[in-house]
Order: sequence, then C-alpha cells, then structure tokens
Amino acid sequence: MAITIFAAIRLRDTYVGDAAVYLPYARNAGDGHPFQFNLGEFSSGSTSPLWSLILGVPFLAGFELMGAKAMAALFAAIGFLTTLLAARHFSRSWAAAGVAALFALGTMTFPAVSLYESGLVVTLSALALLAGDHVLGAWRATDAPRAPAWRTLAPLVAVWAALPLARPDAVILVGAHALALLAFAPVERRRALRTLAPGLAVAALPALAYFGYSVAELDTFSTSSQARTFALREGARDWLGPLFLEDGAVRELFASPWIFGLLPALAGLWLLWRRAETRWAAAYGALAVVGYVLLLTFVAPGIYDTPRYLLPLVPVVACGVAVLLARPAQPLLAWAALGLAALAIGGSAADELRDNVRLARSIGIDRDEVFERDVVARIDALAEPGDAVLAYEVQLRYFLRQDVKVFSQDGITDPRVAAYREDKDMTGYLMRYRPEFWIADRNAQTRQYTDGTILERALVAYRHSPRPAVRVFDGIRFELVARRNRPLALGFGGWEFLFRLSYPPPRGGRSHLPSQ
Repeated sequence: MAITIFAAIRLRDTYVGDAAVYLPYARNAGDGHPFQFNLGEFSSGSTSPLWSLILGVPFLAGFELMGAKAMAALFAAIGFLTTLLAARHFSRSWAAAGVAALFALGTMTFPAVSLYESGLVVTLSALALLAGDHVLGAWRATDAPRAPAWRTLAPLVAVWAALPLARPDAVILVGAHALALLAFAPVERRRALRTLAPGLAVAALPALAYFGYSVAELDTFSTSSQARTFALREGARDWLGPLFLEDGAVRELFASPWIFGLLPALAGLWLLWRRAETRWAAAYGALAVVGYVLLLTFVAPGIYDTPRYLLPLVPVVACGVAVLLARPAQPLLAWAALGLAALAIGGSAADELRDNVRLARSIGIDRDEVFERDVVARIDALAEPGDAVLAYEVQLRYFLRQDVKVFSQDGITDPRVAAYREDKDMTGYLMRYRPEFWIADRNAQTRQYTDGTILERALVAYRHSPRPAVRVFDGIRFELVARRNRPLALGFGGWEFLFRLSYPPPRGGRSHLPSQ
C-alpha cells in the first residue's frame, strides 16, 4: 500500500496520453454533461464509461486534475485490497494472500495510478470471485436448496452490470462467471438457470442502454473499442479470413512479471478444482484466461498495451498463487515457499513498477507536453466559435476552448473517420468534414491507414522545408501557422505543425486551387 501511494506521488505531474483522454469526459461529467467529449455531442470514445463518471466526482467537488489523480490512486489501493481479500477467501491464509497480492503491484499499479481504468476493473474482477462464492455458499446453507434471495444475488448482479461498463472486453468475465456458477451450482441445473438467468438479464440492462444508444447515435457500440481494435489489427497478420493472428498475449503471459504469477496460479487452480466447493472458481479462472488469450490473439490482436489488456486476470492469478502457497502443511516448508514466492513475485513486481515509474518520469510527458498546451494556446487565439480541430492526440481537448470542437484523426472519440480508414481516403474525409485546423504529428506517417495520404504528404513536405508556408494538396490549402520550436518528448507523438485548412467550394462550385 505504501509503495502504491509512493508511485502515485512520484507520477503526480506525469500523464500518459491514452489515459488522459478520460479527463475531458470526467470534467464534462462533473459539469453535468456525461459521455460528452465535445459539448453537446454524445461520444463513446471513453473505453470505460463507468470510469469517466467516477473520475468526474473530484471535478464535481472542484478538485480537477489532482483530484482525478487522487481518485486513480484510491482505486489502485482498492484494487490491491480486493485482490488480497479474494486471495485470502480462497486460500484461507493471510500470509499466502499477502504474498500473492504482490502480483498486482507489478501489473496493475502503474497503469492504475496513471489514470487508466485498471484499478476499477481489477476491483470488479476480485469482487466477482467473492460475490460468486457468496451466492453458492447461500445455496449450500439450506437443507433443501432453493433460489437465494434477491439481497443475496444483488452484489453478484451489481458486479455483472459494472464489468462491461468498466471495460467492454470484461464481458468475457461475465460470461465465464455465469457459466461456471451454472455448471457447479449445488442444485439441479434447470433450477440454477431459473435463478441466474433473470439476474444476468437485469445486469445486462445498463450496458445495453449505453452501447445500444451508441449504436443508434454513432453506428458503432464504442468508437474507442472500434478505433483501438482497428489499430491493433493494422499490425497483425491475416489468418483464416476474418480472424487475426498475433502471439503478443501468449508472450506476455510467459514473460516477467506474469510468468512468476501464472505458472503457480495454474497449479493453484488445479487445487481449487480438487475441492468440490471451489471447483466453480477453478473453472471460471480457466475460462477467463482462455477467453482473454483468444481475444488478444484472434479478435483484437495484442501488439501493444497487452499487459494492460490482461489486467482483469490479476485477481484470478493471485487467488491461484495463494491457494498453492497455503498448501504445505509442514511449517518449515510453508515458510520456505512463502519466502521464495515473495522474492520471485515481489521482486519482479517491484522491478517492473520501478522501471515504469522511472521511464515515465524521464521522457518528459508532463502536463504541458501531453495536453499540448502551447499549440492549444495558438488555436484558442485564432479559432472562431464553432471551428473544428483535427488532432491525433485528442486529450488536448481538456485545455482547449469549449466552443472549438476536436475531431479525432484515428476515430477514438468520434466515428467520422471510420468510413475512410479502410480505403486510406483522408482527402475524402477532409472534404466531407472540413476541419478548420489540423495539428500534425508523427502519427500521420506511422499509421498504416495514413500511408501515402494527403496527411502524410503534407507532413513530409513541411518537414523537408517549411517554405512556402502555403501549399495546396488535392485541392486543399494548407497554411502553416505554427511550428514546434522545442524537442519532441520520447515515446509520445507530440505536435510538430499547426495548419489552417481551406477548402474548394462545395460540390457544384469551382476550385481555382491547383494540386501539388
């Protein structure tokens, strides 16, 4: 707990670009405009809609950025504690649970205190284990098993409802959880189904409402998930038509620090399987691991950020490790096992967290850099109310005037570019939506969907020479109005040029702008 708080303090002035996208949503939620990126527009660009609301609480209270950082640290601590409680529940040993929970320190803590939804999803994953065992325990507690009362089912239903809103991929956990409970309920299968199915239906309502509204408004259940899946698939190899193949998830699971938790966890899951009352937890854990490996291998291939995508598995791993460590009956052997595990799990966790914190602090991703406040100030001075800015690093929305819209270059926060990505038709995109400004950065050259497009050609041309300041590409006029005058931060696609864009008359008019 002390290390978690220390890491949060060390990273209080450091921001990760993707995680910072939550902050405009959180501020707007605190102001009474939930699920809005640009004011007045619904947006499903927040990977975790539930997390955007939770982060909105400190904004509601007036604490803003530092309040959001504190809330993230709080959920990192809660994620650790609930993982500890789940491991203690299944291992019946505080010592074993304490060592096993160290696994969360090397996997969850850094992204959690960096403002990702990691602490929330790990918390819910751990609570799912506790709530599931609570329901089965209530079933076993009666001589003639009957359906648990709704007050017994309520925590389970609440966790099921929250998981997909914490991370859409966490529907894997809900499905695995429901199947395991149904298969190993201590009652006849049909009776168990009559109890669990209504609970599952009620739990599905909030997610159906949010994602269904997104489909109706934006023609996709989540612009964030759609854009991130597209980005992951860009670097994957095709396999059997619509499926993809990438071994990132498997490689991550068998590399440090995951390897120090996964292998003993598998042995611990086997021990859980051998106990009739915990067999459901072993089945749930196995289904969850297989589900995430399949997701990150074939559907949304894990190429980058794979460790963060695997975080819902952390409580499962911790429980398996704790059960294994609690197994030895001989005191000397038990303490030797705990000591070795503490060195392996705790040592690798501490190394991973230390390296991540040091790296994040050393590469210059502070508030001014990540939110690109210098170029935002230029836009604030130049833009008219209602103007739009095309940007890749959309978290700059936080300090930008609210009457200026931000269009996402890769479609994270709005779906405008989705119809143009497959055909690499960024000229068509610009002609259709006509943003008045474009913030150019290296992502116009590194992403495959911009390869050879008007955005890459403009970036390369101005990198080669900033003169002349006005050039025309595909009939669109690019006017250079600002150029970066400081070094780029490492590991961040900081802005390089700010352009004002002008377009030919709408279809039916004539353009006098030659192409070059």
